[in-house]
Amino acid sequence: MNRVKNLILPLLLTLLGINCRAETWAEGSLELMKRMPEDPSIEDMLRLARFAGNESEEPDVLEVKKRAWEKLRAIPDFADRFANYLREEREKFKSLKESASHYNRQREWVISPMGKLPHPNVVRVLGEYLSDTERPGYDGGTWESRVAHAATPANAVLAAEALGQLIEKPPVQKPWDSYTEDDAKTWELWYAQVKAGTRTYRFKGDPQDYNLQGPVSKIADPSDLRPHRHEAAGSPATAPAEKTATFPIAALVVACGVLGAALWFLLKKGVRQAA
Repeated sequence: MNRVKNLILPLLLTLLGINCRAETWAEGSLELMKRMPEDPSIEDMLRLARFAGNESEEPDVLEVKKRAWEKLRAIPDFADRFANYLREEREKFKSLKESASHYNRQREWVISPMGKLPHPNVVRVLGEYLSDTERPGYDGGTWESRVAHAATPANAVLAAEALGQLIEKPPVQKPWDSYTEDDAKTWELWYAQVKAGTRTYRFKGDPQDYNLQGPVSKIADPSDLRPHRHEAAGSPATAPAEKTATFPIAALVVACGVLGAALWFLLKKGVRQAA
């Protein structure tokens, strides 16, 4: 009888879809990623971002992080999809289809995980948020609503915090989780230089230099792009060298002319004496 129970119970659990052996978080996450379609939904992409940003250093978790980042990075416009999703959520809030609380949660869930995704497109998307100082639920509405959402930072601060986790030698020398809107303005100036092509950056732990298009071979130094004194006056940088190079030729032409005139004078004098 006991033998029959031992055979029937696992069979019933299997039919009901219940796993007899408890899965670890890593095993469940890997299985979930396997079931994701080749073109994941935005919900799946946000899961991948959270998987990739897990701070644990356990070997099985590191494998999940690696797989998640590989799968997410294989989507060329994944950062733009995050931005588009957040734009849609903002429109829902503006049209009163969703509450400020819902939109604020989406902002946190979309922007914050990007601080663990070292990619030039992520830097570009975060950089564009640095000028967004709106605080939904705090900027308007009832007093109770403003108090309830007063602790929710603006997108500018969320983006600065994410960049503070990504960028080597950040322009703000303080812990990223203590950033203010003034710090976000400093980051905005930094991004303006990156966007203009006068500055490159490095991701933490990566010696490669980047701009918004991808890896670059040399850091752009703003001092290299300023005109030198002779350039500011309107003359090209190579003008002095060209002037120096042409001077011996002019002197040689003059010398040849003088020598030719002297020979002609001597020959003419000799002909007169012979006559």
